Amino acid sequence: MNGKLVQGRLRTVLAVAVWGGCVAGGCSRSASPWIEVPGGRYRVGSRETPDNPEREVWVAPFWISPFEVTVSEFAEYLNHTGADLVCRPHPQLVREKHGWRPAKGRGREPIAWVRREEAEAYGRWLSVRLGTRCRLPTLVEWEVAARAGFPGGRWPWGWGSPTRRMVWNQRGPAPVGQPPPNPWGLFDMAGNVFEWCQGENGGHIPARGGAWSERTPRYGEVFRVVWVRPDYFGGDVGFRVVAEPRWTGTTNSR
Repeated sequence: MNGKLVQGRLRTVLAVAVWGGCVAGGCSRSASPWIEVPGGRYRVGSRETPDNPEREVWVAPFWISPFEVTVSEFAEYLNHTGADLVCRPHPQLVREKHGWRPAKGRGREPIAWVRREEAEAYGRWLSVRLGTRCRLPTLVEWEVAARAGFPGGRWPWGWGSPTRRMVWNQRGPAPVGQPPPNPWGLFDMAGNVFEWCQGENGGHIPARGGAWSERTPRYGEVFRVVWVRPDYFGGDVGFRVVAEPRWTGTTNSR
């Protein structure tokens, strides 16, 4: 199956949304098109991971952002809602008299140092802005999008070395979209920051995709899941969001 750019009315709504992020100094409207993931049956998981066994799943169609949510985009959310941050001071954001702005040179980095509940709040805000439900991906949705039609692949690009294909073993997060995307047009599905997903297992919550801080690229393998405390926030975890078509009330499960 092939991913394709969003067509029709929802794509128009998303395109006119302020996806680039408005901050105190101005507003960028260079919106990124979202990627449509077709509904259908997919193979996910691996025999290497007991908590994510190899199996066939069915997913409803959904849209997913090609990029992780950036610092500039999260600053826009903070300024529109008046929400506060759990992490204070925040390494990527500066609080000024009239609101939040990205720290110098950090606007295009993926937002990190946020708890999952803060990422979920961003999704609810974006839902109101776009007029369609936006949220964190389920574990299944994330993996289907990461695999991009390679059911047996180890990486978002299928097979082959992760060298120059993911951000890992670095000193900090990189601006989003630097390594090449996977075949469906999704950037940083391996590396840069782990990404929050829906789900819970024994009191822990999942993140996927690997991060700049890891000394091994193995966490960027598409079937890996990392489970952390619900109150965790750190520089190695961020998120991206998915959007649901208006006509489906289906939520894709784990």
